[in-house]
Amino acid sequence: MRRIRCFAVLLVMLWTMWGCGGVEPEKRAYPLVVSVDIQDGQYQVIYGMANLSFSTGQDKSGGDSGENGNTTLLFTGEDMQEILRMYNRTQESYLDLGHVQVFIFGKNLVGQPRELDQILQYLEKQPILGDGANVFVSEDPEQIMELNGSRVESLGTYLTGIYENRPDDRKDEMVTLQDIYREWHRGGSLTLPDLDVKEDFPEIV
Repeated sequence: MRRIRCFAVLLVMLWTMWGCGGVEPEKRAYPLVVSVDIQDGQYQVIYGMANLSFSTGQDKSGGDSGENGNTTLLFTGEDMQEILRMYNRTQESYLDLGHVQVFIFGKNLVGQPRELDQILQYLEKQPILGDGANVFVSEDPEQIMELNGSRVESLGTYLTGIYENRPDDRKDEMVTLQDIYREWHRGGSLTLPDLDVKEDFPEIV
């Protein structure tokens, strides 16, 4: 009996240690779209969260949604590490990047090779971040991100669906993080699909 008790205590201890390293799903925040830009000499990162209340019809009081249903979080900082520290100081949920479907790079960022290199180095080192996410460029990423959870249920799913559910010639324009990493290491460059807002909806131009 004593051995059984000791074994049970050991299991509890192991479960506790694993629990610290593995955050429960309901305590995680899942951005499906992320924008990165340079504004006033600092990185500006906006996380577009999955709008669970929109898709389930359940109101989640105290969440990140505004009155119009927008579900975004904006942070600025000197680098991505500072932005992550700011997120951790102000948000209770663990930031899980494992479900990001779309990245939107600002034209200010794309026009500054050194800063873009730093972003690509950071993203490539994130083991949880898949390299199949679609990548776009925009003159005003903040305006695009405001549509997440308001005009469209999920901006990431919407933009991905344009490629998956439209004619085949649209797929030829698709650029993923994997494509960008490949050309970046080769010293080349890619033409990214350009995003704009037309009649309050995102549009690839």
